[in-house]
Amino acid sequence: MLKIGYGSSSNENKESVKYSAIKVLGAEPLATVSITSFFPKGRLSYAEADSKIDPMTYVRFFRDNRKKRKPMRVVITRKNGKEVFNRLMALETFEITEIDKAGNFHYDLEFEQYRMVR
Repeated sequence: MLKIGYGSSSNENKESVKYSAIKVLGAEPLATVSITSFFPKGRLSYAEADSKIDPMTYVRFFRDNRKKRKPMRVVITRKNGKEVFNRLMALETFEITEIDKAGNFHYDLEFEQYRMVR
């Protein structure tokens, strides 16, 4: 499951002598991405390619990047390769929710947009 959130606006209503009320637009909120899926242990009949990578390799990748305080580029595409989402993000939550009998690691990932401050 995939969920992309674009946040709640920080818009405000202000009182005005001339117009009674006006809308003041706030800054763009931070985007979020939530992913619920699994890292496969081996070949899956419905997958295009064999997974020869142990699920713990993926687990280490996400844990190590968070330890090193590295933002990650999250790119989401459609089946035709067209880009739907592309942002630099911080990993907020990483949970292994189950290791099934086949050895697949089920997980939840939550990212929040990372803005580089210069």
